Amino acid sequence: MKILGIDPGSKESGFVDWDSNGSLIASADKIPNVLMLIACRLYSGVVAIEQIRGYGIVAGDDTFDTCEWTGRFREAHEGKGGKVMMIPRKDIKHHLCGNTTCKDTHVRQALIDKYGPIGTKKEKGPLYGISGHCWSALAVCVTCQMLLELKDI
Repeated sequence: MKILGIDPGSKESGFVDWDSNGSLIASADKIPNVLMLIACRLYSGVVAIEQIRGYGIVAGDDTFDTCEWTGRFREAHEGKGGKVMMIPRKDIKHHLCGNTTCKDTHVRQALIDKYGPIGTKKEKGPLYGISGHCWSALAVCVTCQMLLELKDI
């Protein structure tokens, strides 16, 4: 199953194109939202988007801009009949780390523990090329895969 995991932002979004059958990363990067919108329209697998939740925090303009882009990504993929899963960060933390209070560094380490080392340019590991927002996008992919597998049971 192919999953496009998106860590949305107000101007750019991180993504991972994931093949869950082989646990392979086809590509990962951070691109302008206009290009991500086009990718959502063209993608042939499941699109999984990290869903913003308030949890009582004060939100600024960037947060609301990100929410708007998230809706546009969703509409672009669903509008062509595609499946979209919105996954809150707390669900990601719970599925990867077993609790919802862990930090992003713990999520990153859980991914490394599960899939192997990042590696180097000479000896690329399974997570080579993942950095910055792509870690969150990969966590979205892995959580999406876990949730879909649970639904199949």
